[in-house]
Amino acid sequence: MNQMLFIRRSIDRLRMKFLIVLVFAVLVLTVDLAAGQVDDPFPEIKTKFGSTAESYRMQGEVVDYFGKVQVVMDEGDLYRRPEDVGYDFYFLGSGRLEVIDTSALGISWKGRFGKKRSIKFVSAYICGRRFPEMLMLDPNHWSEAKLKREDWQKLLFKLTTPDRFYWISLSGELGVWPEYDVSLPPVWIDLELADGNRMMVHLSPDITEQLNIYYYGMEYKRPFLLAGFEVNDRLQLAPIVLDSSIISVRLKETGDFDGECSIYFAAGSDRRGIKLNLPRLFKVDSIMNADGIDIPYIKKKERSTLYLGPRSEMEEQPDVISIYYRGKFTLTRFAGVDFPINLTRWFPHLQYRNLGQYRINYTQHKDLTLISVGDKIDEWIEGEDKTVSYTTDNISYISFATGLYDTLSAVSHDIPINFYIRQEHNRGLFNRSIPEKVMNDLVGAFSTFHDWFGPPQVQSLEMVDQPMSSGQSSPGLIHLSTNTLLMGRNQSRFRAHEMAHQWWGHTVVPKTFKDAWLSEGLAEISAAMYLIEVKHDTTEYQELIDYWRRQVVQEGKIDGLYSRGYRAGSIILGYKFLQTYSPGDYIALVYFKSAYMLEMLRFEMDGPDYRTDFFQQMLGQFCGEYAGKQATSMDFIRVVARYIGDQRAAAFFKQWLFRWRVPDFEGSYSIKPDKKGRPMLYINIEAYAVDTDFATPYPVEIEFVDGTRRLFRIDGIGQKKEHMLGPFPEEIKKVRFDPDHIILSRDTKMTKSQ
Repeated sequence: MNQMLFIRRSIDRLRMKFLIVLVFAVLVLTVDLAAGQVDDPFPEIKTKFGSTAESYRMQGEVVDYFGKVQVVMDEGDLYRRPEDVGYDFYFLGSGRLEVIDTSALGISWKGRFGKKRSIKFVSAYICGRRFPEMLMLDPNHWSEAKLKREDWQKLLFKLTTPDRFYWISLSGELGVWPEYDVSLPPVWIDLELADGNRMMVHLSPDITEQLNIYYYGMEYKRPFLLAGFEVNDRLQLAPIVLDSSIISVRLKETGDFDGECSIYFAAGSDRRGIKLNLPRLFKVDSIMNADGIDIPYIKKKERSTLYLGPRSEMEEQPDVISIYYRGKFTLTRFAGVDFPINLTRWFPHLQYRNLGQYRINYTQHKDLTLISVGDKIDEWIEGEDKTVSYTTDNISYISFATGLYDTLSAVSHDIPINFYIRQEHNRGLFNRSIPEKVMNDLVGAFSTFHDWFGPPQVQSLEMVDQPMSSGQSSPGLIHLSTNTLLMGRNQSRFRAHEMAHQWWGHTVVPKTFKDAWLSEGLAEISAAMYLIEVKHDTTEYQELIDYWRRQVVQEGKIDGLYSRGYRAGSIILGYKFLQTYSPGDYIALVYFKSAYMLEMLRFEMDGPDYRTDFFQQMLGQFCGEYAGKQATSMDFIRVVARYIGDQRAAAFFKQWLFRWRVPDFEGSYSIKPDKKGRPMLYINIEAYAVDTDFATPYPVEIEFVDGTRRLFRIDGIGQKKEHMLGPFPEEIKKVRFDPDHIILSRDTKMTKSQ
């Protein structure tokens, strides 16, 4: 009896142990496979590389990145894990990074390496599918080996670098590529240079440029971008294009929400694995295809990248996927009020602007007002819940606002305009008539831009008082900071900038990362023109020009973000500035330097007294031709060339858009009589710290003894030193060189000579 009881208890214990092991295995599988998918395309990349390994002797093996860059392992040992997972490797020895295509090497590379195109390294961590097969290594030549403690400990830091500094998952990066492509070079190589600094090579189909090189120096807190190459033509992958999305979101009074987003792919889209963005604190519950079958994915905690796995060769890929996710909108407080942390990217979306159609169903408490991008098509109430349905045409993103509001309304050019003010701000603000003043200013800016640029791509315009420190303009919906109501100082420029985005960014959409300035720069110059042409506020206009200049030429922080100013590179780098260790460069250059460039173009087109409006006409023509379309920088340059000619347009944008240098001006002037005794002004001026072909027009203001002032323009500064103005009927009292700082420069030193 005791023996039987012992046997039964033993069996029970074995069953319990088996159950515990089974539960543990399921938990591990669930964690590794992201919500429990069985057929996971994402290989596991471990964060440890132990001392026991296998090695292969390398001599002159070359990893070629499409003729752009080569990683050469001259001599050394390649190590792999003993289990031979075939995904990541460690090279110790001597090697070189060879840059074959130098066209993408800009100021960051030159500032670090000068004219060097060959950079030596002593070790490399390599991550890629079927890497030995790509190099055609003999599988029989691997042998057992031991890594020294200092080597595998050093490797631990390299294994954490992608997630720590770039917020990317190497498993996810491998998963977005077709597994069967043996010719594909590694998605990630981390090189240790002889001086202890590092360089990284990153290949991905869904970033601004598909092949990027980063530098991580011991003196910096994070890596910065050295060079980027477009290699889409070599990858032979069709672009992923989203046709439309249906989004349903339930908004709770606690600030929590539940969301479902069904994404429909356009015909002909490559349905390989893709990367989407979703705010880092949002959680994905599951992703399914049209048949309700789970789709494998990776969404790490505190990370914004959502990786979706590719199809296998034998499977049909669905035209639609559904993503079920949840999160909390009201995670940040401003002025004692909760507000959304992300106004435009709260739903799964591609990592670049993609025009698509949306249908959005919002469910919330019936007493709240919902304002959204798009056209409201339906509304119904069930119990305490109200659901409001919106639809959109082709736009790049959507935003919404919800709350209790008081409303001001107006009509301009037959377009209804509504301004929603939070009720908690109502009494104090309305007593001071501030909302009415703000509303009049907004309607004035809308009417002005409509006259200048033509109708925007909206049927109505909604503006919302949002408790936040900045603004955000979406198609047909502008989120205005509460500061614009509470602060006493004039905020006309801020409001005009956000209003101008209805034309620059939404009516005309920048096509690529290089064209971001077409949105921000044109919105900023439009706001400046509104100040001077409509508000006649010369003081704020001049303060704005001076502010642009300071942010461009100085090194420091902008909105808390470090910026190198103009030294970071040319405006055309666009979104790539956000990938550097100084993300404030994006604000300094894409916003302010591009706006300054456009102000200089206005000076070149309209003359020193701005007596013509060719610049304004040009903007209207550009907007009319590309309304509802995506436009590039070259599209803009072609429109400008119709006014100033191909040669002048090419030279202007070459030095201000595609190059990075900012000049110093230095020289002298003298006033001498001509043969008839009339005063002449002789000017000798040079431009320094610029390219040899630099040339610019330059404003000179002359004040005469009778008190009158005249502004003149001299051309060819940089190519021509000596200039002459006159003769004049009146004596010259004073000469000012570029008194309004129209031409961007670091410094100007002009002295009067005898």
